[in-house]
Amino acid sequence: MKSWLIPLGVTYCLLLLPIKGHGQTNFQELPSVSVGIGYFGELFTHPGLVLYGDFALNQDQNQWLTRVNLVHYRHRGHSANTLLLPELLFRRHTTRQSYWEASVGAGSLYQRAHGQVVEFTEGSFSPTTSGRFYFAPSLGLRHGRAFQMSNGHALVPNVGGRIFYQYPFHDFWLMRAAFDVSLSYQIK
Repeated sequence: MKSWLIPLGVTYCLLLLPIKGHGQTNFQELPSVSVGIGYFGELFTHPGLVLYGDFALNQDQNQWLTRVNLVHYRHRGHSANTLLLPELLFRRHTTRQSYWEASVGAGSLYQRAHGQVVEFTEGSFSPTTSGRFYFAPSLGLRHGRAFQMSNGHALVPNVGGRIFYQYPFHDFWLMRAAFDVSLSYQIK
């Protein structure tokens, strides 16, 4: 359970950055907020769903954002994984509508095996809990293009990939590669 405390603390701090950075507490005065949903997977055999929220820290061409991801995906049909991943992003606009963004994050991965799990301890097999928490740092790269709507908001399709690690996995860092395709709605 302790591995959830770090990402929850980081998430709380990242959510406060847009407010504290501008000295405002009114949601309407913040630069930009967007929400998104998409496909997240470690190949097509490990499908999942990602929900996320972006909070802009500035409105320049080189934009800093915070993002909070909630990911749920299946791994080889024998486990279900849930990932809470707060990130800090650097977004570089190549045109007015198109951009590239790089992200770095540190989250928590909860992995739950299907069925009964047993372990061999003290000379015998005994049932054990089927779920476990892991530390999950991440690096990512995405591309997006905004399509302006008549109400001033924007729909933004995104495509990207990321590398994240799972620790401790039998006392070493297990590297995982994943990709996501998503659609976000820019509220402001």
